[in-house]
Amino acid sequence: MTLCGVVPRELKMTNRSGHPFEFGDVENVTTTPRTLTRADSGKVFVAGVADLVLTLPAVTAALKGVTYALYVETLSTGTGAAFSPAAADKIKGKGITAADDKDLINTAATDAEGDMARVTCDGVDWIISAGLVGTWARET
Repeated sequence: MTLCGVVPRELKMTNRSGHPFEFGDVENVTTTPRTLTRADSGKVFVAGVADLVLTLPAVTAALKGVTYALYVETLSTGTGAAFSPAAADKIKGKGITAADDKDLINTAATDAEGDMARVTCDGVDWIISAGLVGTWARET
């Protein structure tokens, strides 16, 4: 029920942090790898550990629209922070040649705090859904 167009606080939908949906959740990740689920959609994952790997769920039509973001805070000591798709899935986007089971990696040689990537499921594959910040490449 609304009163003069105002939605009572108890009726507003919120995300897991209790914020209205226009605000995303932020999670500092300090163990790697971290396996993502549908419930993690909309989160920004802050790499609180070197070479963080975020393992993406296997693509299904039901995941269409699920989105994750990775923000690099802790710099690499080896390969770089990465999104890792399932064996039969691709990550595709401008400058990234799509191939099954190949990670999207923030290159360790040039990583910097503030590098960022966002991926969204289109129901068939994972797509890079915002411009990449920093240098990212497909796993060889």
